[in-house]
Amino acid sequence: MTGHERDELIARITHEVLQRLGARAAQPDGPRVAVALSADASRVAIDVIRALVEHGCSVGAIACSSSLPEERRSEALAAARVSASQSGLPADVVALVAPEMSLTDVAKLTFGILDDTVPRIVWQAVASRLAVLASPGHALASDLPASLQRISANALALSKRLGIVWTPRDRLVDAVADRTDLNDNQPRVSPDAAGKRALVTEAAVGRLPDNASELVVPMDAIITPLARDLAKRSGIRIRRESSPDRGGVR
Repeated sequence: MTGHERDELIARITHEVLQRLGARAAQPDGPRVAVALSADASRVAIDVIRALVEHGCSVGAIACSSSLPEERRSEALAAARVSASQSGLPADVVALVAPEMSLTDVAKLTFGILDDTVPRIVWQAVASRLAVLASPGHALASDLPASLQRISANALALSKRLGIVWTPRDRLVDAVADRTDLNDNQPRVSPDAAGKRALVTEAAVGRLPDNASELVVPMDAIITPLARDLAKRSGIRIRRESSPDRGGVR
């Protein structure tokens, strides 16, 4: 082998090693999630998808309303780094994120009208006991006319009973990390954004994975009697945690 051939071989090997290292570094180390976009989702929703990816989340699927404009659909796919949208929920996702969920989709979901992609995939996620984290779209905002405020409030209340966790858009990424609990194999309940005591309900216990054996909650968490009963029937230990190295059970 000549010196020139040796240099070319070394250059090719170096290039391949760097490519592999780059690909490995680019792999996300966060949870794998799905995203649902309502028909009136704005670029704010696209920003949420970008933030999820930037914080290490892997977007396993983008589910778009059939009425979502094609331009917005393309932006969402590019932000999520996926090639195509889909209506189903991949088996390996741990949460569904729905930024700017519309009043129409919430109403359809709560009344069991699953004729579009978003209510259908949210229903599938709820039935699978996945974390469903949503932020309200414009028609669910608090500054609505009085005639719509009651409709909006009823829709939100019904959706909460299904297990949807409503979260401000600027906290969705943090909420995903809190709910999926990447640093611990046990499910965990965290205080809410306002610093109030965490509330553990029967619905929250019911959404735990089938193989869950323990639920970690803050020391001052409020645990409802129905939640305790369901946890006991399901063989789930509720552990109160005051510090990383010290916890308690009540």
